[in-house]
Amino acid sequence: MARETITVKLAESGAEPRSQFQQRRELDRICASLVEDGLATAAAVNVVFPGSANPAMATLFTIDLEPTWRGVEQALHRLQALQGVEFVHAAAMRRPLATAPAR
Repeated sequence: MARETITVKLAESGAEPRSQFQQRRELDRICASLVEDGLATAAAVNVVFPGSANPAMATLFTIDLEPTWRGVEQALHRLQALQGVEFVHAAAMRRPLATAPAR
């Protein structure tokens, strides 16, 4: 199957915010469980704004996912059900900048 990119926005913590490193490690564990449970053949977390001091930006991640035959929907549902997740969505397909838009 084609590689999918999923955007994940975590909730900004209140009194004791978790570091971006801690949040990424947690998402790494979740990605490993997606592979172990057969929802993906590979999954990797990316930090969108590394080292950002702005909590709104520091809690934004993407996950590159190679879903199995079950598709990306089950992985999306699993991520949406996690505590502390504000939103999860699959990124839209993008065309290369060198190609003209379809008419």
